[in-house]
Parts: sequence; structure tokens; C-alpha cells
Amino acid sequence: MFNGEDIIAGAAGGAVTGGIMGALTDVTVVTGGAAAPVAAVVVGAVAGGAGDFTTQVVSNTNKGHSLRESVREIDLVSIGVSVFCGAVAGGISHYIGNAIVI
Repeated sequence: MFNGEDIIAGAAGGAVTGGIMGALTDVTVVTGGAAAPVAAVVVGAVAGGAGDFTTQVVSNTNKGHSLRESVREIDLVSIGVSVFCGAVAGGISHYIGNAIVI
């Protein structure tokens, strides 16, 4: 813990989110950009939810809960908000990226 924040949980959530978003880059390159608009939204949503889920589970585990308890104690509203924000951010980033290139 650092200033009341669980750094390990944050790093784990960031690693999951970054890995998933990296896969979006790979899909975009492989498809020549054809899958980018839909993929950006879908992958953003998945990355947001998966990152939040991972952060919560690792944080709960670091507090001494078993893995089963850690999964049961996740905040589904928080994950829902992360899914929504990830989808919006993924979609916006795609179009802002195209606007910058043009």
C-alpha cells in the first residue's frame, strides 16, 4: 500500500487493460484498419471491464480474502461503469486518431 492505494492491484489492472488494447492494435494492423471502428468500441469495453475486475480481485486478495471471496466481492456497478467508459474511450480514440492523421 502507498498512500492507501493498492499499487499491485493497480499494476495488474493496468497490465490487463494494456494487453487487451495492444491486441486491438494488432487486429487493426492485420485487417488494414477495416475492423477498427467496431473493434475500438468493443475492445475498449472489454479492456475497461477486465481491467477493473482484475484490480478489484487482486486488491481483495491482497487484503487476505481467498480467490473465491475476492471474486464474489467485486463491485458490478464499478465494472459496468468501466465497460461503458472503455467503450466510449475506444470509439473516441479511433475517430480522434483518424482526425489527427487527416
